[in-house]
Order: sequence, then C-alpha cells, then structure tokens
Amino acid sequence: MAVREHLLGEMDQLVPDAVLTIKKLLRVGLREKNDPDAVNMRESYAQAERFSSGVPHERFGKIARKEIRHKL
Repeated sequence: MAVREHLLGEMDQLVPDAVLTIKKLLRVGLREKNDPDAVNMRESYAQAERFSSGVPHERFGKIARKEIRHKL
C-alpha cells in the first residue's frame, strides 16, 4: 500500500496525455532502434505538436508561480 501511495504522489501533478505520448514514442523507438533518424524525426514532430497545444506553457507558468513543484 505504501508503494502505491508513493507512486500516486509522484504522478499526482503529471499530465496523463504527456505520459502516454512519451510511452508510445519509447515503444516505437525501441522497435526502430536501427533507424535513429526516424526516431528523432518522430520525437521532434511530437514535441512540436505538444508545444503548439499550449500545455507546456501553462505548466511552466505554474512552476514559475510556485503553484506546483518541478519533478526533476
């Protein structure tokens, strides 16, 4: 039970969509490990799409205002 509570606490302020997107990119990257250019291109497009959504800007603002704590 303590492990579950710890994990939930660590993941509390993460954006689920971002976590799932990164997981998907990692899985695809592992399948295409012999083609790093394809992996880099896919990750670049995914990151550009993410930034255009406005979510990172909002999250960075919350970190700057000390509303949430940065996990790194």
